[in-house]
Amino acid sequence: MLLDKYKNLVGNSKSNSIFLDYSAAQESSNVQQSLEILDNAIHQHRHILVSYRNAQQDTSQRKVQPLALTYQWYAWYLFAYCEHANDYRLFKITRIKKATMLDSQFQKHINIEALMKKHNHFYSESSVDIALLIQDKDRDLFEEFFPKGTFEPIDEKKWIMHIRLPEYEQMWKAKLIALGDRVKVLKPESLRKELVSAARTFIENNEAASFSQSKTSPE
Repeated sequence: MLLDKYKNLVGNSKSNSIFLDYSAAQESSNVQQSLEILDNAIHQHRHILVSYRNAQQDTSQRKVQPLALTYQWYAWYLFAYCEHANDYRLFKITRIKKATMLDSQFQKHINIEALMKKHNHFYSESSVDIALLIQDKDRDLFEEFFPKGTFEPIDEKKWIMHIRLPEYEQMWKAKLIALGDRVKVLKPESLRKELVSAARTFIENNEAASFSQSKTSPE
């Protein structure tokens, strides 16, 4: 795991010149607590019972075999074998409402890294190919937000950025909306319509809230 490599690097640094602030990546104390529980369960090969809310906001109880923690798509994930689904799954840590380590143990899984790569390959099949029109002055910003993207030059001032992202993840969609007039979604059209609808809903909700507050404020 990349995290383990960083830890080893810091531990072997005689000058202590490398410092890692996990608080920014872990997002909240709840995430940090979940990471600690899951990390202990992984090393002890203990089952975990999780209360999990998926991207469609459905909550369920899952008994899983925790195998690895990974940071991708700007968030922490648990790679585990889900006994309910009888298959490997990625669980977003921020969607785990509660994680309880059980007494029961599971057999060690062989070659976790290969299993993760295989799972990510299938997961990428549900991803969407996106083309964005951006200005040259904003290229560094988009490379920072979407480091796996590729660029196609249009002229000296414009680029088309090609990225492939998981369709049901909301974080990258929020980033695109937040970029405002710095980006234009060229394809797919369905994504462009979805983002426009979300932006309009946000504006309408906040305009309505502003109007309501103005009516109730004292003179």
